[in-house]
Order: sequence, then C-alpha cells, then structure tokens
Amino acid sequence: MSFWWSFTVNLIIYYISTVIARYTKGRLGSGIVAIVIMLAGFWSGLLPKDVVKTGYFNELYALVMIVFVVHLGTSFNGKQLRREWRLVLVTLSGIVGIGIMCLIAGRFLFGRNIAMISFPSLVGGSVTTLIMRDAAVEKGWFDLAGIVAILSSMQVWIGIPMITAGSQKECSRLLKLYRKNPASCSGGEKWKPDTELAEFVEVTKAAEEKIPLVERLPSQWKTEMLPLVIIAIVGAAGKSLTPYAEAITHTLIGFSVIALNFGILGRQAGIIPKEPLQKAGVFPFFLFAMLTSLRGNLASLTPMDIAHNIVPLLGLLLLGAVGILAFTIPVGRALGLSPWILIAFSFGMYAGYPLNYQAALEAIEVSAKTEDERNFLKDRVLTKVVLGSVLGQTIASIVIAGIFVSLL
Repeated sequence: MSFWWSFTVNLIIYYISTVIARYTKGRLGSGIVAIVIMLAGFWSGLLPKDVVKTGYFNELYALVMIVFVVHLGTSFNGKQLRREWRLVLVTLSGIVGIGIMCLIAGRFLFGRNIAMISFPSLVGGSVTTLIMRDAAVEKGWFDLAGIVAILSSMQVWIGIPMITAGSQKECSRLLKLYRKNPASCSGGEKWKPDTELAEFVEVTKAAEEKIPLVERLPSQWKTEMLPLVIIAIVGAAGKSLTPYAEAITHTLIGFSVIALNFGILGRQAGIIPKEPLQKAGVFPFFLFAMLTSLRGNLASLTPMDIAHNIVPLLGLLLLGAVGILAFTIPVGRALGLSPWILIAFSFGMYAGYPLNYQAALEAIEVSAKTEDERNFLKDRVLTKVVLGSVLGQTIASIVIAGIFVSLL
C-alpha cells in the first residue's frame, strides 16, 4: 500500500473510532474501537501488516514525542502537584497489589517464571515491556517473551473501560457540585464552596497569576506557531540532556521524566502557556499520529498467539486488576479520595499515556456542557488520570523491571 493510502486509511480508522466514542457517549472508548478495527483488518488480510509503518507514523511519533510530553507537563501546576501526594501513595499501593497477586497467586497458578516476568510489564510502560522481553529472550524463554508482548497490547482491554467508567462517574459527581452555583469559581459571594470547589478555585487562580511569555510579547510576535516553537525548543533541550541523565541514573530518568518536568517548570516560570499544542492548533493531529504509531505492534499478533496463551494471559491480567482494586481503593478512601477517581487514576498502569489521557478527555467532552465546566473537569480529573501513568509507568516500572531482571 502506498504512503498516501496508508496514511488515509489510518486517518479513517481514527475518525471512525472517535465518532463511535461520541455516539456511545464514551461507553466505547475510541482506543478500544480502533484496536478492534485494526485487529480485524490484520487478521482478515484487508489491512497490510505494514500499514502503520508505510504511513511513516513511526517517524511522526519520534517528532511528536519531543513536544507532546512537554505539552503534558503544562497541564500541571506546582501547587496542584504538591497536593497530589495522596496519589503517589495510591500508586505505590496499586503496584504492591499487582505484585502480591502475580507473585503469589500467579506463581501458584501459572509458574514462577511467567509470574516474575509478567509483574513489571503489568505495572506498565513500553520501556519496561522491552526490558522484560529482552530478558526472556536472553534466557531462551521465547514463549514468555511472546506473552510479555501480548500482555502489553492487551492491557488496554481492561484499562481503557475502567478509566472511561471511572472518569465518567467522577465527572458526573463533580459536576453536581459545580452546577449548584457556577459563580463559586468566579468569586461569587453568596456561595459557600465545599472543600473540593474551594481547592479548585485556589489552584486555578494561583496558576493564572503568572502571565505566560507569549502573552507578554508584542502582538506581531504572537502567531499560532509561537507556542509550538517554544515547546519544540524546550523538548529539544530535554532530548539533548537525556543521554547524560540516563548515564548518571542508570536509565532511571529518561526523556519522558525530563520533558514532563520541563513542561511543569516552564509553565510555572511563565515561559510556556498552558496546553500549547492546542493554542497552536495542532493538538488533534499530533494525538492522532501518536496513537496510531503505538498501534503498529498489533500487526504482529495472530489469533493463535492469543489462543495458545489465553489462560495465563487472562489470568495474569485479571489478577493484576484485582490487585489494583483491592489495594488502591481502601488506601485511597482512607486518604479521602473518591472511589471513581481512584479507579480512573490507578488503571493508568494498564492503559498508560496517551491512551488514558484520551479516555479521560473523551469522558470530559461528553460530560461537560460549557467551556468552564470542561476546564473544571480537566483540572480535577484529567491531570489525576494522567499522573497515574506518569508515576507508575515511568520511574516505578523501570525500577521494578531492573530489580526483577536480576532475579530471573
């Protein structure tokens, strides 16, 4: 298939998946729909195996990632991050839950080797999956290497529905509070806001105190390209620093961690505006390119791959999910968090960024009726959901993978 048709076919699949997501009001996330369409296409022969590669989405992904993670960092602000210490504890409890279920129940049911090699992959992250797959190949466990690859691809079947359901319920809960008196977020005097709304007002006002650099420049300079230029410079700087950071920390701190922090610090310093890709008008296309490139590995899966390993595959996925729920909800409830945001947040380990971002964003778009409501939900739901994968799928998962490689 030619480049232009490969690109067009992928664009059509993405469009259909987003339409179905809107039509079903987010009950069927576009991520799930796209995966079903692509698997059906690969298995039936209607889609060539290299449809993603031929469309040059791997090259697009490399370019998009330089700015996308910086863009993600701008959705946070320092005061809000300091408030999210509870989510750190919840993430750690979820990792402990996955570990206990996999290393005890999974080891008993499916054997030591598969349990040991699957646990870090279930915590999440493409880097972790590659580490464990390579470790399995070095040991000569080629079947286990295949299971690790399948686990990485199939986690979304549990993760996306759980994130979507949790996000929708949390949006509904928060909007009931918000709609009691929307003036509470603009300083209304008659309304006595509850704790959550008061926190939102305080955090939002604090974030808006610092005027971004793009707003302080002469009007002739403020084109739509300026936000993209700024985060491209910041992302390129982060990419240049990555080899040094990886060498010093033994790959513990990579580009995603550096770029995320650059985005956070850049917004706090007033250098980068909030959500610069949206201001530049390129966010929808960049998200499409990023998600499509990540689905290219579906071409290597066959029905026989899944059928041969269906019992340990489903067993480990379910054990990990049970571990997440059994540990994060009690800990989170004890810390005063809603059970719905706990579900949406913690399953970021099963469907990491950008899939969790997309699922939560779709839930917000379906739930919100005004721009004010949309911004309210983004600050209260979207940032927490994304943070779940940032905490679990970056530092935590890589540390765990490094430990377990040595234990195999």
